[in-house]
Amino acid sequence: MKNILVPVDFSELSLKALDFALKLAKEAKSKVFVLNTFVTPYEFASRLDLVLNSYKKDSEKRLKELMDSLSITKDSEGINIVSHVEVGELVSVVEKFVKEHAINLVVMGTQGASGIKKTLIGSNTAELLKHCACPVLAIPDKAKFTKINSFIYATDYQENDLLVIRQIIQWRKYFDAKLHTLHIAKTKNFETEVRFSGYKDYLKNKEEFTGIKHHLVINSDPEKGISEFTKNRKNSILVVVPHKKSIWESFFGKSLSVTLSYHTHLPILALRLP
Repeated sequence: MKNILVPVDFSELSLKALDFALKLAKEAKSKVFVLNTFVTPYEFASRLDLVLNSYKKDSEKRLKELMDSLSITKDSEGINIVSHVEVGELVSVVEKFVKEHAINLVVMGTQGASGIKKTLIGSNTAELLKHCACPVLAIPDKAKFTKINSFIYATDYQENDLLVIRQIIQWRKYFDAKLHTLHIAKTKNFETEVRFSGYKDYLKNKEEFTGIKHHLVINSDPEKGISEFTKNRKNSILVVVPHKKSIWESFFGKSLSVTLSYHTHLPILALRLP
């Protein structure tokens, strides 16, 4: 993972995401791009050049102050950090930046359903989780962790789940973390247990998938089932795949702010199928 992008709006939420990104960059030996974007109000259209210059100077000044503060912290020691100021809507700027700078991961802050629209960063994270070309890691405002010790992924026994699990295996190496897969079933019966046992045994017989812990969760509501499983796993990352036709289809088919509100204590990593 060579390049990490962290959009900031100087809110506490975005700075928390930056702090996490720096910890990850140190482990992965990554370069960190810190990006601030701005748009000009329509009422200043007649003085666009003057206003753009003023906004840009203000952004550059605040970014320099941020970079200066980072330079004296141990968290940033040995990390190549570069700052950028761009004009435009955050989502479109980030999507373009990802392509132009070969970004491997975007790290952003997010709030639950009650507060997802309170900051620029929080309101755009949901859109990027669904559509960004590279993985996006959303750091909730209530997340509290010192070290990530596990990844959690809900499977419904599709063949492309193996592609996702292979990606997670690479990710967990950065944290020396465990991997938990769970299957949510509405009822516990013979068929449910046979499918779960068959899936678990299949993976255990593949050397690349050894060391994974598998769980069967009984709950008629998949989101609530995942919520129950994750509520006491504070130092974990929940992995989702927005465009995969599976359990996640129901998650991303509705308001993502509602989905995030179930998991406000866990970082959420949105991966892409290769």
